[in-house]
Amino acid sequence: MNLLAVDIGNTMIDLGFFRGKRLLFSFRVPTDKCRNTTGFLKLFPRKGRMRLEGLRVAYASVVPRVEKAFR
Repeated sequence: MNLLAVDIGNTMIDLGFFRGKRLLFSFRVPTDKCRNTTGFLKLFPRKGRMRLEGLRVAYASVVPRVEKAFR
């Protein structure tokens, strides 16, 4: 199972990609870069793109406006 774990905070967004229990890679970006859907799409470098088929997502957010753009 592939999992994208996201923690949307007031100043930073932390993302981690897992395959099973193994963390493949993680990164963090300033929250203000992701105020809209386009901002989120720009986060994922080509090199790190995973197949979306079967991808599960778990997220936590304290920023409703950014959460809406993420969903």
